[in-house]
Amino acid sequence: MQQIYGKKRFAKAGGGDEMKLIDEIQLTPVHDHSTGILAFATFLLYGTIYCDSIALMLNRSGGYYLSYPTKPDNRGIKRGLYYPVKPTIANKITEAVVAKYESLMNDRHDSSQSEFDSVQISRRDIQQIHAKC
Repeated sequence: MQQIYGKKRFAKAGGGDEMKLIDEIQLTPVHDHSTGILAFATFLLYGTIYCDSIALMLNRSGGYYLSYPTKPDNRGIKRGLYYPVKPTIANKITEAVVAKYESLMNDRHDSSQSEFDSVQISRRDIQQIHAKC
């Protein structure tokens, strides 16, 4: 551990290897795309932070973007629960989720429907996970 300007700085564990930004991406595709939502994503950020309920959406020009969860405050103003603050990190997360989504969609067309359904998590399962938290 080093002291830098009065703050503690910890050395990276694992021989200096950087942790992977995003890992263990799981998608739950949405069958009704009328709202623009294609799937809900969960993933681990830096292997330690579990991110859930992130919507993969399609904008009017056909591009992908992520919508992070919000919660209304006591005045009804929606506040972000969590979201990336650096555009470079946001882009990397979006690229990883989109790559996973496109991979699943390609696999869906290449294989049977039943194999794709085994990847999906039902809403009831997601609600049970939230209830445990």
